Amino acid sequence: MHSQNRVPLFINRFSLSPRTSVGVQTLRLIGPHQDWLHFHWWSNSLKQQDPRSVLFENTVLSRYSFLHNPTVLGLCERLGISSWSGSDLRPALAQSLTAHYRQRVSSAYVAPLGEADATRCMELVNLVEAPFVLHLWDILDGDVTMGALRKLVERAESVFCVSQPLLEAVSAVRSDAELLSFSRDASLAAARPRDQGPLRIVMHGNIGSYAEGLDDLDQAIALLERTGVKVEVSFLGSPNILRRANTTIKKRVNARGFSPTEVDLDIALSRHHVAFLPGPKLDPRHDLRSRYSIPSRILDYMAVDLPIVGTVHKASATAGFMRKCGIDLAATCSGPEEIAPWLLRLAQRDIWEEQSAKSRDAFDLLQRQEAPPQKLKRALEKIA
Repeated sequence: MHSQNRVPLFINRFSLSPRTSVGVQTLRLIGPHQDWLHFHWWSNSLKQQDPRSVLFENTVLSRYSFLHNPTVLGLCERLGISSWSGSDLRPALAQSLTAHYRQRVSSAYVAPLGEADATRCMELVNLVEAPFVLHLWDILDGDVTMGALRKLVERAESVFCVSQPLLEAVSAVRSDAELLSFSRDASLAAARPRDQGPLRIVMHGNIGSYAEGLDDLDQAIALLERTGVKVEVSFLGSPNILRRANTTIKKRVNARGFSPTEVDLDIALSRHHVAFLPGPKLDPRHDLRSRYSIPSRILDYMAVDLPIVGTVHKASATAGFMRKCGIDLAATCSGPEEIAPWLLRLAQRDIWEEQSAKSRDAFDLLQRQEAPPQKLKRALEKIA
């Protein structure tokens, strides 16, 4: 194959499905490239999203999240059902990958979400023998100063991090690491203040990891109901996600189903008055999500001018990000006693308009920075 046929390769855990924030953001990062390849080992459907997105795992194993616990995976690996044996691809598959793709890849983008991912990313990068950039979204297990994560940090041509605390942790190993956040398009739909009727609260994305914050919202609504204020809560996602969430608020929430496109999502969000962010709520000293993560759905809420109320820990990466954007006040409630007064205030037009303008300004501020997809494209072309 000639060198002009070479394309960038994107490697991460998830398929290119709009059902996960990682899928959505990876598609955005792929956007500016004329052609590309994508390797992954978890999937959100049994069918392939795009012929250029290649699954390295047994289809059934990749699809069902209850099979992703280490005990089940370990058993499937020992039985030879999985495409992997620990961090190694099975020999026949590894050989086939090398034969098909080594001559096709110009450079790689690697985005592990923790140590377990990092070992697989390392294996895939070694097999295609391509220079790579590392993008750290999240560290859900492990430590960037040790193990496969550290090896990736050391070997990458460039290292990008989503949050400031993650950048600081990586700086112990690489002083030249940079921030590269998530992005999205501006919205054509915009939320409006409550006129009469109930105050409508909305959530979307991963709620299962934040049960504590959901319970707090439930109690806050109970406090408001005693004062005669009506509140409705919607979840823009699958009823199954809500069913599996370990929270008392389930009986109050309307699951409105998944929004297939960004435009659908914006229209659905704009029909509400307040967005609720249930976390990360736990102490970042003990919780990795709190320490490093920033939920990209904050951008969706800001894009439609929704005020954001939440139970985000004041010392978390998310709170730091929101502080920089000027929208952290209502989002860092410590519990129901702080959530309820905020909801009450946002039921009033003047306070709602003030908080809505803050969300809009925060979105505009982020839109003025260099678009992450272009910044990444430059980094990949430089090392190709």
